[in-house]
Amino acid sequence: MVQATLRKSNDLFFGVVLTLHIDLSTALEVKVSKVLGRSAESWMAMQANHTLARYQAELEQWTPTKQVTAEGLVTVFVRG
Repeated sequence: MVQATLRKSNDLFFGVVLTLHIDLSTALEVKVSKVLGRSAESWMAMQANHTLARYQAELEQWTPTKQVTAEGLVTVFVRG
């Protein structure tokens, strides 16, 4: 019974974090690990993966306007 309740709490908490796009601080990840179980490292890894995926999706259509070459930083002309 207790394990099922903790599992539901864990799933609910992670669902809220994902839905609201909340970035957990390291201190909060340690606190969450003490309350819901799992290691702080696992919460940190989930946060890092979530943040990376979110920014990759946001920047999918982004094109850089500068590029580093042997000559240094140069402007890239984007056709469009």
